Amino acid sequence: NITKNLQTKISPPTFTTQIQTTSMEMIDQESNLFTLQAMLKQEEACYGVPDFFHNLPAKSEHGLPVDASARSQIAQWCINIMDACKYPREHAYIIMSCLDRFVSTSEGRSALLNRCEYQLAALTSVYTCVKVHCPQALSPDLVARLSQGSYTKQDIEAMELKFLSALQWRVNPPTIMDFLRIYLNLIPSDCINEHTRKVIVELVGYQADLSLSDFNLSRRPASFIAFASLLNAIESIFVKDIEFCEDIAQ
Repeated sequence: NITKNLQTKISPPTFTTQIQTTSMEMIDQESNLFTLQAMLKQEEACYGVPDFFHNLPAKSEHGLPVDASARSQIAQWCINIMDACKYPREHAYIIMSCLDRFVSTSEGRSALLNRCEYQLAALTSVYTCVKVHCPQALSPDLVARLSQGSYTKQDIEAMELKFLSALQWRVNPPTIMDFLRIYLNLIPSDCINEHTRKVIVELVGYQADLSLSDFNLSRRPASFIAFASLLNAIESIFVKDIEFCEDIAQ
């Protein structure tokens, strides 16, 4: 069970290695470690997600509040949109990070009590994050049509102002795949060849998609998810080389 494996392996990663490296690789590693430290600091300071389902009432005046199942459906919907637009799936992580953090704020909490408002917030997160991170933006008219007539272009644009204000314009969370790329760069090139690295990226991407739909896992820092997923991937490839797997983990 991949999700269970991720949960058991998630712990703060350490970033030293016993594997020998060349002087040039040491310089590259220092650069990667500097970048990693900046990403970790950003992740901790700005992009945490609390348990926003805690203390929600069983019912509101609008009916049943949003729950983990509804959130999971939205997460899968975001992945489907990225696939349809041929955008990298990791952008779905950014969309959900922004949505989760929005509904965690005082300005966005009302969306948890109204599933229609939550859907509007999700549409707005797609619109905003695609505009920021993808090569081609989605028009507000097109995003409104995704709601099948429930919302207008004006609704999307009005919610975007509220959305960005609540997030303090923090719409650049480091993703699971961002951390993975740094971790792989820290592993000397003679230890894992290019083909194996591509396989690892695919395996970690699959686990990242699973974690996105799991609320408990999605609250974990992306750096932790990436590290646990990387260990899972390496152990599945180098099944008989326990010593190598342990060296990588260390």
